[in-house]
Amino acid sequence: MPDDETAEDTAADIRAGRHARRLFQALHSLTASSHRYGAMARELGLDRRAVRKYARAGLFRHGDGARMGERLRG
Repeated sequence: MPDDETAEDTAADIRAGRHARRLFQALHSLTASSHRYGAMARELGLDRRAVRKYARAGLFRHGDGARMGERLRG
């Protein structure tokens, strides 16, 4: 049974990582089109402060700090 739980956890982590990456990319495309943080927050369903934090970040980092992509240019 522990192997099944590990496989489920891994699958959930992969899905969560993909979702986080899509949100990060969407946020940066909105930033590139000069949207305000409040408008981006409403559109993406995130807190305005979280939007500001991730909009200022140039790199997407996985939860463990590992770099997942190259610097986004906008």
